Order: sequence, then C-alpha cells, then structure tokens
Amino acid sequence: MSDIVNLLVNVGQAANVPSRQLVRSILGDRATWKPQLGDQYQSEFASFYPPTFQALRSLRSIVLSPGLRRDVAKGSARIDHPVDGQKSSPFPKERWFFINGICTDRDVVMLNATMLHQVFGRPLTVLYNACNGVLLDIAECAVGKQWDTTTDAASIALPELLDALRDPSIDKVVLISHSQGTIIAAVLLKALEELLRRDAKGYRVERHDPSPERKVAQHIATVIDRHGNPSKLRPVDRVQRELQPEEIAKLELYNFANCATSMEPFVELHGRLHPWLESYGNEYDLVARLGVLAPTHGTGSTRIAGDRYIRRGTWGHLLNVHYLYAFVQERAARPLGVHTPLEPFAGNQRRWPKLFEYIPRKPDALREAAE
Repeated sequence: MSDIVNLLVNVGQAANVPSRQLVRSILGDRATWKPQLGDQYQSEFASFYPPTFQALRSLRSIVLSPGLRRDVAKGSARIDHPVDGQKSSPFPKERWFFINGICTDRDVVMLNATMLHQVFGRPLTVLYNACNGVLLDIAECAVGKQWDTTTDAASIALPELLDALRDPSIDKVVLISHSQGTIIAAVLLKALEELLRRDAKGYRVERHDPSPERKVAQHIATVIDRHGNPSKLRPVDRVQRELQPEEIAKLELYNFANCATSMEPFVELHGRLHPWLESYGNEYDLVARLGVLAPTHGTGSTRIAGDRYIRRGTWGHLLNVHYLYAFVQERAARPLGVHTPLEPFAGNQRRWPKLFEYIPRKPDALREAAE
C-alpha cells in the first residue's frame, strides 16, 4: 500500500505544473515549434516538415498504440549512427551510447543522435528503446518501470555496455539517456551492481533498495548469469569474465529529464564514488518532475544521486529543442559571464556540468550560439 501511495503522490506532484498545462510541459512553448535550431541543428519537429506523408508517419509513431505500428514490431535494438562517412573515431579510447526517450520513432531518434554527434563530436551507438505511443510511454515513465518493454530494452543494451566496459583499449564509457531512456539507464546501472556484487564482494555500497528498477535489474543479471534465456529475454552469450570495480570507474552517465525512481553510484575507489552521474531537468517538464525534480525525502520522493541541475522557468521535454540546444547556449554563455537559467542543486560537486567539457571548443560557433 505504501508503494501505491508513494506513486500517487509522486505523479500528483509532477502534474502540478502552472495552470495544468500538461501539453506545454511536453511540447514546450510555441516559439520552439520549429524544424531548424540555428544554422547547424534540427529539432524533433523537423520530422514534420514538409507537411507530407513523412509528417503523417511521425504523427502516427507518436500517437498510435504499439499494436498498430511497424516501428514497435522491430522492437528495441542497437543502431550504429553514421558519422559523416568517418571510418575511425577521433577519440578511439572512448565509447558513447545513447538511449532515447518517449514518443521517439527511428526517424526522430536519428535526429537526436545526429545532434548529439554534432554537439559533442563523438560517434555513438544508439541503444534504441522502441516507443509505444504517447500515453503508454508516459505511463511507463510514471508507473510501468517493470513492464516488458523496459526489460527488453535493458536486456539488449546491457551486453553492449559490458563489452565496452571490459574492453582494455577503452578508457571511458559515456551513456547519455533521455526521458524514458533514463529508466533503462537506471536498470543497467543496477544490473552492473548486481553483477559486481556477485563477482567482487566488498565493493558494493550497501543499501536497502526496493525500487522497480532494482527488480528488473536482478532478473536481467540472473539471466546473464545463466548464459541463457528461459524467458522472453535475448540470450546473452558474450559474458566471458567477471566484472571489475575499475571497469565501473570508466562509466559516466548523463541523464536528460531523468524520470527514474532510483539511480546511485555503487563503487568506491580511492575515496570517490563511481560511476559519475549527472541529471538535468527543465522546471516544468512533466517527465523530469517524476524523477530528478521530485522531492528527495518523504512520500512521493525519488533517489537520484550525483550532480543535478534544474533549468528554472522553462517548459518542454524534447531532447534536441528543449535540452541540447539550451545546453549548447549555456556552454557558450559560461565563459562570457552571461546569466543562464541552469542552476546546480545544493550539494553538487561541480558548479557547471561535467558534460560541458565534452563540447569541443569552437569560439565562433559558441559565441554565435550564445547570441
């Protein structure tokens, strides 16, 4: 009963945006409804321009239920994002992954991946989370964190993440997630903790964690441990050796509109907790208010550790137009001393996001973005 009460209070607090403008909390202000963001980037609304069959297909992907869409029939999967014909990465010791959020078909997820590549200059692998239509996706963010779609997406993503962490030629593994993808990232984090607890006792930060993400993670870790799949999960045949604490220290998670219930570091090495966690939320983003912007104590609370940032007075939930483009502008404004609505939470280790450090320094482009 207490879990149900906590859930209801959490959802009620999240929906308490000014004037109950729930549509605005997702789609943002009308001024943001444009396909082009400056001269370099495209927003999610680009999938609706020109208003032809492509727009109708995108609208269908956002609205319709899973049984009516070919997109869902393909399911969650790994997608390698093309990097302008580039054969090799300029950052060979890094691996970057992206898990998409709600209402994101494969056309929109490629718009997200393209902008991530443009902003950070890294090739990346999309760990595609198949969307289920706006209503089911939002419901999963709020109450469905143990549904099969979350389990399937996490079970497909975990082997990819393990391969990168165990690769001795890789020094850094970066996982960027958005919206519903942050729930999957939280499941992955807890699955890694379950594997490490089994493989290297003594490195786990002990805590009582009955979160829905933990329950999914325990199931996935059990399936991986058996090297087979008695249920619907894909067999995992690439788990070759034990996970090491030093490999967890390679990992960094950056979470836009984090709506997970629980996300915490679990390895302590040399006096520091790993992996590194950062989360960002627009103040009136309904989905972010379910997680990173929810209270940290009491009924309706969540446990999102790491550095957290809130963008005051802002609306909208879409990754490109409401988060990434603002992120570029804020990175540009920082050295110029220009005030931005991005504020760190009390207790943060850093005044500015660590993710800023991965945006290549291009003075002209940054100055233009700031203006």
